[in-house]
Amino acid sequence: MDFEIKVWNPFVSDEELFSLTGHYQLITCIKAFKYFPDLIVSCARDKNIKFWDLTEKKCVQSKFEHKDWINCLEIFHVKNLLISCSNDKSIIIWKLVFNTNNKLQKCTIKNHIQNAHEGAVQTLSIASGDKFFLSAGDDNYIKLWDPDNGNCLKEFKTEQSMIFRVLTLHNLTVDSVR
Repeated sequence: MDFEIKVWNPFVSDEELFSLTGHYQLITCIKAFKYFPDLIVSCARDKNIKFWDLTEKKCVQSKFEHKDWINCLEIFHVKNLLISCSNDKSIIIWKLVFNTNNKLQKCTIKNHIQNAHEGAVQTLSIASGDKFFLSAGDDNYIKLWDPDNGNCLKEFKTEQSMIFRVLTLHNLTVDSVR
């Protein structure tokens, strides 16, 4: 395994354009920014979050705050927030600051929610039109959170022992179990 992010443009060529290297364990999630098309963010089992500039083809910032594998990322595009979750049972809400050239200037912790779940937090999903987010994991709970203050607003107990993915679709919540 090479732990690289491979960048392609299938509309132009069947050839890989370039690779981004920097993670040293399995990459678990990659997200794109709606308003900053040259920026992507990734996380991995190496406990790192990395921000990549696709124009410069390099990592422009790394964050190492989780104590175990990072499983999922979600972006609040309008609020310039990034949410990460981990096997360390925590959720981190990150504040992103962009400069006038639309480049990531800094990424700071807005709220670190320790013990957000009783087990690993496996997944996140933006809910209700960028107002809230959901988390789910190994403790058979789906939780609804306020990203502005990090408060848990509601908990939903499920029959599943582990929830692997959660998705919001209009006003519905869908989960996937292993």
